[in-house]
This record gives sequence, C-alpha cells and structure tokens, in this order.
Amino acid sequence: MKIVKMSADDLIPETDHAYVEVGLTGLLDLLAFGEPLILKGPKGSGKTLAIEQLCSKNGVPMIRENCNSGTDETQLIGSFGMEGTDVHFCLGSLPLAIETANEHGEAFLVLEEINTLRPQVQSMVFSVADYRRAVEAPALGHKFSLKPKASLWVIGTMNPGYSGTYQLNEALR
Repeated sequence: MKIVKMSADDLIPETDHAYVEVGLTGLLDLLAFGEPLILKGPKGSGKTLAIEQLCSKNGVPMIRENCNSGTDETQLIGSFGMEGTDVHFCLGSLPLAIETANEHGEAFLVLEEINTLRPQVQSMVFSVADYRRAVEAPALGHKFSLKPKASLWVIGTMNPGYSGTYQLNEALR
C-alpha cells in the first residue's frame, strides 16, 4: 500500500509582495519552534498571512488545516482511498506535518479556527502538540513520530466571539 503525501517544497507558501509587515512576523520569528501557540484576534487581522510570510521568507513548509465543527479524524489523521485497483492512505494534516518536518527538518502546522473543533476532535491534537510529538493512525496500525532533530511548531488561530465555537479544553490551552 502506498502512503500519499505532498512534497515539503510544495508546502512552502509563496511570497505575497503586497504584504505589509506590522511586526507580527518578527514576533513569530522570535517565538518560532518554541511552545505551541494560539493566535487570537479578529478576522482579517493578518494572523495567517503573517505565518505564511514567515514560512515563505525562511523556506519553511506550512501545513494548514481549516478547522470547523465538521472536522474529523479523516482530515486530521487521514483516510484510505483507491486509484483504480490500488489502495492508498492519504495523510491527514497531523501526520503530514510530522512527516514533512522529518523530511525537511522543520515545518509549521497551522490549525485555523481551532476553537471550532468539537471537544472530542480537539483531543486528537494533544499528542502532536505535547511532549510526545507523535500521532497514532489506528487504521494503519502506525504511529507517526517526530524525529529528534526535526522541529514542528503547532499554531492555532482563533477569532473571538464567533458562534459555533467551543471552549478549548484545558489540556489544549
């Protein structure tokens, strides 16, 4: 069986020449690869764009998951698919981020609107964001683990005051 994933080079965002730096990328650069981070701010304040431009400037792959109340294990962990008679497993954003960081040496995992994840889905993020730096893919019987020299920075974004959001549980906060 083949595991399907994108090349790390294909995950590096393009430079947006219209981007106006307001100091956020500098702050992110100082914090990079430290503790997981949640950026909270109003829609359109440049949270994601600043992350993209930092990745572009430094050649760091960025895996982005647009979270919502329907996000489930198939988006975060992965799912089986078929191409003709060949069965493959398409990596979800969590193992893709780990594999990309292992291949490239570093990567960012951005979970957009992380507070729209249902509480039971929020728990899938724990093992990637905490000291374990790994995620299980039960359907494959495989554990994807970050290599000792690889760096993965997990960043969540939140827009305050939106309906359809959940409290982040204490472990994720």
